[in-house]
Amino acid sequence: MDEELAHAVCEAFSHSEYANHRTLIVASGDLSHYYPVDTAKEMDGIVVEDIENMDERKLFDDIISKKSEACGYGPMISTMMIAKKLGATNSKILSYGSSGDTSGDYGGVVRYVSAAFSKM
Repeated sequence: MDEELAHAVCEAFSHSEYANHRTLIVASGDLSHYYPVDTAKEMDGIVVEDIENMDERKLFDDIISKKSEACGYGPMISTMMIAKKLGATNSKILSYGSSGDTSGDYGGVVRYVSAAFSKM
């Protein structure tokens, strides 16, 4: 996904009938895949920080420069842009973990993060 497409998705939503209502927007994607847990935590910590700061530009740059990974970075970026356009000013990490948390195998994990953006 490129930046222009993210802007187009944001603009299309902000002009839709749903833009002025209480709306839940959900985006989904994984973070890094199959790295040892310590490497994954370091890489994914960059994404988590970008999400916490609601900094879609830095998230895009960090993914493109390969400082971090997220197979769903396009939806993540679009969701941040839409949330900000609708007045969101806060980000809260709801959950952050890895496949190792359930399997017990931390040799090669897939990491996940969930977050919420709000006006408060």
